[in-house]
This record gives sequence, structure tokens and C-alpha cells, in this order.
Amino acid sequence: MKASRTRSFLPARPAALRPWLAGLCALLLLAGCAGRRVYDEGTALLRSGQVEDGLARLEQAVRLDPRNVQFRIGLTVERSGAVQRMFAAANAARREERSADAESAYRAVLKLDPNHAMAQQGLAALAQEARHGVLVAQAQGLWDQGGLAQAEPALE
Repeated sequence: MKASRTRSFLPARPAALRPWLAGLCALLLLAGCAGRRVYDEGTALLRSGQVEDGLARLEQAVRLDPRNVQFRIGLTVERSGAVQRMFAAANAARREERSADAESAYRAVLKLDPNHAMAQQGLAALAQEARHGVLVAQAQGLWDQGGLAQAEPALE
């Protein structure tokens, strides 16, 4: 009985492997270079203030070279820093009673980190403050019309 031979996609002779291995090495090298170029573009965009575009480029670099620890750490650090800066800006806008700016900044935080509990709480607080503002304005109108007797039910 004749033993069956399994077919291989590799050539049978080791010398014939050299061009194939050289091509594979060149491909891996080019992928690494492309990742570096994209990563550098991302960091340049971040330095120029283009946070979303910069982070997108860093994410692309990580996809091109997922084993590159520098790319993965850089993406994590830059995303975390951007989230912290945006969250601080949102809180500052809220303290300064710039509700639209605060809401925009909280939403930007949630775009980068959808599970950011404090940004979610900030949006909820803004909504509550808006509701309270409406109630106070109504009570003020009633006060102006008839004093405490008119305004008291609206404040309860």
C-alpha cells in the first residue's frame, strides 16, 4: 500500500523557500513601516489639536501593527488624556453656566469613552438644571403676578 503524500503550498526544496521568505519579510517590514508612518501622522494631528482625527490615525496604526506595544500604549495614553481634558472643559463650562458648551464637551467625552460615568452624570445634571431653571422661571412669573400665594404651588 502506497502512503499518501500531503500537499504543501511550500516548495519541496529549501533553496526554493528563499524568495518566498524574502517576500514575506518584505511584506512584514512594509506593514511595520506603514504603521509607524500612520502613528506619526496621528501624533502630529493630536499636537495640532485635531483630537478625533489624531486618535483615529493611532487606532489605524494599532490595526496595522497590533503587536506594537508602543502604538497600543500611545493610543491608550492619548485617548485617556483627551478624555480628561474634555471632561475638565465640560465641568468648567458647567460651572460658568455655559450649558451648551458643557453639553457638547460631555458628549465629546462619551464619544471617546461611551461608559464614562461622570460624563453621563454631567449630562443628567445639566438636564436637571434645565428643568429647575424652567420651574424657577415659572415661579418668578407667578410671583410677579400675585406674590407668594401664586408662586408657592409652583415651587413645591
